[in-house]
Amino acid sequence: MENKKAYESFRKNLNDYLMQKFNYKQVLIRHIIGNTLMINKKRIRLYLKLPSYNALNTETLVIARIGFQKIKVGNGVSLLRFLISQSTLLGYTNIKIEQTNTNSSYFAKKLGFTQINEKNWIIPLDILHTNIQNKYGVEERN
Repeated sequence: MENKKAYESFRKNLNDYLMQKFNYKQVLIRHIIGNTLMINKKRIRLYLKLPSYNALNTETLVIARIGFQKIKVGNGVSLLRFLISQSTLLGYTNIKIEQTNTNSSYFAKKLGFTQINEKNWIIPLDILHTNIQNKYGVEERN
């Protein structure tokens, strides 16, 4: 049950972050199927596959779908910073982006993700953190 508490804490933290970031007043994460969190709103579409403690790969958080109404304004980097900050909660050490389109492939490449195949990219969190700091600097706190 400890893992269930960690999932619930992660879900709450993610929901709070997204509500603040995208100025929503209601709970965003309503759909949870297994270890997948789904958000499908006008300003953000996001499917995350959380590391499953019953699966073979417990070290990778997967971004299965990502999309923002406004692009190239820092939303993706902000989300990755949040995911890095939450990594100890679920114990993941890598982030993978699945089934990328042209924009998300460019984003992954720009941040130093390694291309696994045509539409899948992965990066260890320590390298991602360094790449974001080098490219965008230290995140400003509100």
